[in-house]
Amino acid sequence: MMFVYLDIAWGIFCKATLEQAVRVGARYGITNVIPDPNRPDLCASSATLTNCITQHVQWAAGAASGTLLGGLLGGTTGASYINVAYYVPGTTTPITLPNTTANNGGNVLVVSIVNYPISTLVGPYIAPNSSSLATVASADTMTQVVSTLQPAP
Repeated sequence: MMFVYLDIAWGIFCKATLEQAVRVGARYGITNVIPDPNRPDLCASSATLTNCITQHVQWAAGAASGTLLGGLLGGTTGASYINVAYYVPGTTTPITLPNTTANNGGNVLVVSIVNYPISTLVGPYIAPNSSSLATVASADTMTQVVSTLQPAP
């Protein structure tokens, strides 16, 4: 019975961590600034806002700042679950990248983690290869850049 409680707590923790990570990514993304003045160790080598948002999501999910390894979304495997999309305001029309207008002010930014597998603690012993899939998303409207240094989407 104790393992059931631990599994439930682990699932809630994972889902809450992923939700917070996409919120952090969306909040950073709508500011439309590269590099991040508050976290210069992130996005130092990123040339695009989309890559920088992905790094912020990984960092918020527990990955180490310098290497982006560890945590729930560390490394390239973790990054593969993260989706960043831009939409025309007031519609469901996505803006396909590369498009230099994707990060214009007023556009809608959606940061999501799709089908992230949450393994149970006792699952490998009872039901091998079983996991629950979690999908979380956060969206907001992009701000207008006041300088001429608007980053590439």
